[in-house]
Amino acid sequence: MILHHIQTSTSHDNALRLCLRYISPGDSIILTADAVNVLLYPDLINLLAAIPVYILKDEVEARGLRSKLTNIRNIEINLIDDYEFVNQTLRHSKVITW
Repeated sequence: MILHHIQTSTSHDNALRLCLRYISPGDSIILTADAVNVLLYPDLINLLAAIPVYILKDEVEARGLRSKLTNIRNIEINLIDDYEFVNQTLRHSKVITW
């Protein structure tokens, strides 16, 4: 089980799309920093449908994207705090930062 940590905006690089090419069953994705902007792109949200997705709550709040979460229906997004981020890194056997 790998936790894929995405930090960069999808409008600036292809880290998320590259990660999705290599993701395996049982893996998870955590979005931090500018990567939370994925909430602005419904086409990218659809690509995440079969993968557990975690997003830092503070990052969503800081960017004013909380209302975007109410429009997302096809995937489960888990808003987490820093403490749960650390727990996720411990639950997975490896963390890859893209």
